[in-house]
Amino acid sequence: MNLMSTGADMCHARSAAAARIVATADVPSGAGDGHVGGISGLDYDQRQRAWLMISDDKSEHAPARAYRLRLRLAGDRQLAVDHITPVTLRSEAARAYPQPGHGSEAVDPEAIRFTPDGKDFLWSSEGDAADGFGASVKTSGRDGRVRALVTLPGNLQNRGRPNRTVEGLSFAPDGALWVAMEAPLRGDGPVADADHAAVVRFTRLRAGRPPQQFAYRVDPVVRAVAHRLSDNGVSEILALDAERLLILERSGEQQDDGTFRFHCRLYLADFGGAPDVADVAFLDTAQPTSPKRLLVDFDALSPEASGNLEGMAWWPGTTSSRHNRKLVLVTDNNFDDRVVTRFVLIDLPAHLLARDPRRLVDRFR
Repeated sequence: MNLMSTGADMCHARSAAAARIVATADVPSGAGDGHVGGISGLDYDQRQRAWLMISDDKSEHAPARAYRLRLRLAGDRQLAVDHITPVTLRSEAARAYPQPGHGSEAVDPEAIRFTPDGKDFLWSSEGDAADGFGASVKTSGRDGRVRALVTLPGNLQNRGRPNRTVEGLSFAPDGALWVAMEAPLRGDGPVADADHAAVVRFTRLRAGRPPQQFAYRVDPVVRAVAHRLSDNGVSEILALDAERLLILERSGEQQDDGTFRFHCRLYLADFGGAPDVADVAFLDTAQPTSPKRLLVDFDALSPEASGNLEGMAWWPGTTSSRHNRKLVLVTDNNFDDRVVTRFVLIDLPAHLLARDPRRLVDRFR
């Protein structure tokens, strides 16, 4: 199967920061196994030269799963998506995960990353509050069966807000694993609203060392509609080097017809020298946070709504910090048959990713 869209108007758009859209592809609802949707994470498989994306389906449409696929440039401003095949996520006992409410662990998958050696992949679950299971990060073999659990700090497992927990994963070049929460832990202050930012925890895990945690300030809600739901939170992260992360923030507001409109922004945050807050029991909005700089406002980059961007990965062959780097993003259609799953390939000029403390804001204030 080959699914493409030109996205010609989008591809001419540029943000003020000079990032640009290179190509797009739209995958309609019902592609692949008939259940493709809810895509929340994406990563490149160096060994098989393919991609793996994960759905946030809680086994309600089909068993919890990831998908293997091919993604390639296919002419002017076009991406082609080929050979979408499901990989069922299975427990250590090789069982597919049930829907929530059955007493045994259900999962709410969100992020996915291959291990540095490329043999296995890690994926996060936001947990199963109804059955008493907290957030987790699991390591699975290529067959989808869990091989090991990543030990998370207790506060991430026990104090996460339902459906607002481990949303982002990324390995740094030094092998450290970064784990990003979507929203503040209970006790770490309120979630973002139209008038207030929120403080979330980013955790850095490295073998043989105690976990580190750092505070990151999420923007206020971009836009709110009176008497309707709205939010903003971290939807994905991607390590640039040992200390800096690309951070995707996704803000949504409910419309009068019940649908959501989304506003996504890509930031560069620098955690070098940031205070470790792992031993700080409760954070508040006055907590010093790591500096961040806006790289891309997707509302400005695209003349139409950016969609619910949730997955993010480097395009293969663009890992040198001395040159422009390409980034693939994918949207979550929330299993709405009227909404496509969209892949967007963007080009980030090297100067945007260069270290320049003068252009960072909120330095540990």
